[in-house]
Amino acid sequence: MTPARPATLRSSLRASTFRVHHLPDVVALTPFGAAAQALTDTALGDRPWSPLVVLTLWTVVLLAAAIRWFRWE
Repeated sequence: MTPARPATLRSSLRASTFRVHHLPDVVALTPFGAAAQALTDTALGDRPWSPLVVLTLWTVVLLAAAIRWFRWE
């Protein structure tokens, strides 16, 4: 039983390394990640088109959700 545990641990470490490797790509699609990237791009003198598109999509989706489900009572 003891040899099976290190193999399981190694495979789970490989899986978590794969997930952590893609974390910056996922974070860039969140509002805070896109805003941080837009500020970084602007500070470096670049035009932040990709982060602005992400922020615009989040705005449209959340605005539609607010209109659909939020009601003053």
